[in-house]
Amino acid sequence: MINDNTILLIDDDLDVLSAYRNLLEDDYSVYAESDPSVVLDKISLDWIGVIVTDVSMPEISGLELLVRLQAFDKNIPVILITGHGDIPMAIEAMKKGAYHFLEKPINPEQLLNYIETALDERRLYIQKKLWQQKELTLNFIGVSGWAKQHRQYLQKLSEIELPVFIFGELGTGKTLSARYLHQISGKKGTVEFIELFDMYSSENLQNKLDESIFSTLVIENIEYLSLSAQRLLLKLEHSQEKRFRLILSSHYSPAQLLEQGKLLPELFYLFSLTQLECLPLSKRLNDIEVLFRHFVDLTCSRLNKKKPAINKNILQNLLVQDWVGNVNQLMHAAELFAIGAVILENKVYTTMIEDNVLSLDSLVSEYEKKVITEILDRFQGKVQAAADYLQIPRKKLYLRMKKYELNKKHYKE
Repeated sequence: MINDNTILLIDDDLDVLSAYRNLLEDDYSVYAESDPSVVLDKISLDWIGVIVTDVSMPEISGLELLVRLQAFDKNIPVILITGHGDIPMAIEAMKKGAYHFLEKPINPEQLLNYIETALDERRLYIQKKLWQQKELTLNFIGVSGWAKQHRQYLQKLSEIELPVFIFGELGTGKTLSARYLHQISGKKGTVEFIELFDMYSSENLQNKLDESIFSTLVIENIEYLSLSAQRLLLKLEHSQEKRFRLILSSHYSPAQLLEQGKLLPELFYLFSLTQLECLPLSKRLNDIEVLFRHFVDLTCSRLNKKKPAINKNILQNLLVQDWVGNVNQLMHAAELFAIGAVILENKVYTTMIEDNVLSLDSLVSEYEKKVITEILDRFQGKVQAAADYLQIPRKKLYLRMKKYELNKKHYKE
């Protein structure tokens, strides 16, 4: 592999390569190659450098090499040089992604300026890319094939402005995906979340758009967005004055919503190439252990507690849990475990905590009250919506609220 901060020169004429080397080697590390077929074996996806190549070569032309390089990494700067005054060729090269196009005899100062600018841009791009990878690895914990692909896809989507549709079961990371897609894109401005629980009209949406300034709009539970409001989104998406990136999310896939008549066909096709499915834990068992350890570490660090041992039996029992709430439920189980819970097959039991006089019943009740309070606050006191989220009957939730003296009126705006 060629080292970073290198100029890769490609020409089948050895005398020309030597002349370019003499021009550049005082300021740059230079690697000369007469065989364009081996170029892709010489560079990596994170390579920081610039390619300067001749167009007219017998086996592989500079234009063909450009196409291959674009397929490998469309952000590698490629400067093409030709001895022919061919304007159509120059236009074609720029359309295919060439950084610049120069005619022989080249202007040395012009070539040096192009190389310097291209190298600076490539360096900044790779720095941003590595930062994105670090952020996604830290915040999207997982070793499964899906987790790796999800991080890669989020990074690729961050480089473009296309609208995105994220779908998946409860607690699988839809909101987190939307938040980090905005963050790693480097967009100026804020991200605005609209979480829908009831039918949302075009008037509601227009008022929201008028009163807020943001660069990314995330609408969660899109199935509650009226068709007229969806038409408004389409109009804004196709407007030349578009001012935000659109991200939609739902428990249901776009195909399911289209079949149910809850998604306009035009919106379905708008997201046909940018759909992200967040898989449930049941389909990525390899992530359970690493996520559980991560959440236990966070909880112990926050509470300044000694980390409990996680043995083989605990890990085996984690794998047979239902995890209906997916990552959110796993996180709560890890928090309980960190303060003294015992995890048995398909159950999480709370034991007596060291140096604490609270009983088992007190601990369970305290945690249950905390969860119900948070969900009521999230749904602004809407009991049916909270019951659906917690996946318990409405009557059962009312009984729990009565037990803990929780009044739904206290959670309404």
